[in-house]
Amino acid sequence: MAQEEKDNPFQTLLHWFIDEQVEEEENTDRIRQQLEMVGDDHTGLFMLDKEMGQRQAAQNNAGNEGGQT
Repeated sequence: MAQEEKDNPFQTLLHWFIDEQVEEEENTDRIRQQLEMVGDDHTGLFMLDKEMGQRQAAQNNAGNEGGQT
């Protein structure tokens, strides 16, 4: 519909949104695979938790550098 209406800014937004969704689905699948590999191993779960925490901290820092609060 955005193409039919020649709404270029909305088309750009839709492409960005789809790209983000694909990236997040890939991330989720990777995390699921890691959890399956770790199983009930407490050390592995701790290491995975630490990795996920660092990922979140990096995303937060990147957002703050971009002028977001």
